[in-house]
Amino acid sequence: MSIPGWEPPADIFHSGGKWFVKMELAGIYPDDFSIAHSGNKLLIHGRRKDRIHNKNLLYHSMEIIYSRFERVIELPFVIDGSSLCWVYRDGMLLIKLEQA
Repeated sequence: MSIPGWEPPADIFHSGGKWFVKMELAGIYPDDFSIAHSGNKLLIHGRRKDRIHNKNLLYHSMEIIYSRFERVIELPFVIDGSSLCWVYRDGMLLIKLEQA
């Protein structure tokens, strides 16, 4: 189930027996998201915060969504939790995992 407002886009691919989930999380600090798994589901959730917002600003346009997010990605296998590792750089999260 996704939280209304923002659902970060993700790519899912595999190579050499390993699976990868790449997710765009621009404007997020690593402490602002978490990754969990259960069976064949991968859960990524967190919050994008507006860190430069000023109450005195009068916006002409606001297109960037600042809110909580949650993505549940169903994979075609049970996830081996010990294989799960991730790298976060330049607003992109790359999760590597394997089949149990």
